[in-house]
Amino acid sequence: MKLLHICFCVLIGTALSGCEIPMTAQDRIAVTRICEVLELKAQVAAAVWPGFDDPQFEVPLVYFTDSLCYAVNPEARFLAQYPATLRYRDGELKIYTTPTIDSLEFHMQGTISLDPADAGSAYDYRSAYLLCSSPEITARCIPGTEEVAIWRTMVLHEYFHGFQFRHPAYLAQFEASGASLIPSSELVGHYQRYGWYKESVDRENAFLLDALRQTDAEIIRRDIDGFRKLRAERHARMRRELAPEAVGAERVYETMEGTARYIEFHACPGGYDLNANDWLYRTDISQYMYATGFNIVRLLDKLGGGDYKTRLFDEGLALDGLLPE
Repeated sequence: MKLLHICFCVLIGTALSGCEIPMTAQDRIAVTRICEVLELKAQVAAAVWPGFDDPQFEVPLVYFTDSLCYAVNPEARFLAQYPATLRYRDGELKIYTTPTIDSLEFHMQGTISLDPADAGSAYDYRSAYLLCSSPEITARCIPGTEEVAIWRTMVLHEYFHGFQFRHPAYLAQFEASGASLIPSSELVGHYQRYGWYKESVDRENAFLLDALRQTDAEIIRRDIDGFRKLRAERHARMRRELAPEAVGAERVYETMEGTARYIEFHACPGGYDLNANDWLYRTDISQYMYATGFNIVRLLDKLGGGDYKTRLFDEGLALDGLLPE
């Protein structure tokens, strides 16, 4: 997918529209990058995930530099909490600057508070935001991310988490699943600690990968049946020996991270070379839920899953439950 670099020229002509304070050179760079991300988001939505750029699922973005933040379409609670100056406006798009809103060195995550104690104070209470550091900070903190194109894929991954939580049914599923009680790191710890757990997850993923390679419908069906049988046995043992909530948490994280990785994959110009980037789909070199989720989405695409991309978050479903019987 080719990103059209049209934003900067547009900014030169419209940057002062409705703004009393002229934009600095830093403002122009930040706003250009933000516009490029929004443009890429629209392209990915059109290509692989309808609705991702629908206004009803809009996620406010906070872009961090070393000296200040740029807030993209922040909501009223954010503007009430932080002093903000409008720097750029183009139609419904409004970008403000604020003093840096925290002291963390690096940001690249979606954020949402579900704690009722935060109802009167947190700008992100039951409202997803995306926090991302500039490409310069990202490259400084994470080796191998020096290319701005790679930075954009990371931002799109996190943007998709905000999109997920803007769906009431999915948010309700997350709260009911146990994911708020069991962090994904705990599940990864089980994978690393228990041989039976790791062996099953790796074999489940092997079934998914084989189904992706096959063209014979009967072999694909047997692969899916094998995946489902192994997973059911492992989930039963998890309920007995670990925690009943762990199963629901895993299914939520797999759906959340697998679909975000799928968006990240398609946001890369030309797509990632799967042979050279096996971290995308291998459970033994990636957090396993990211890999299995990514592979299930690709398999659903291959099988012609129909409207699953709409139903998944509109109805608060889990990826593994969408595989055909």
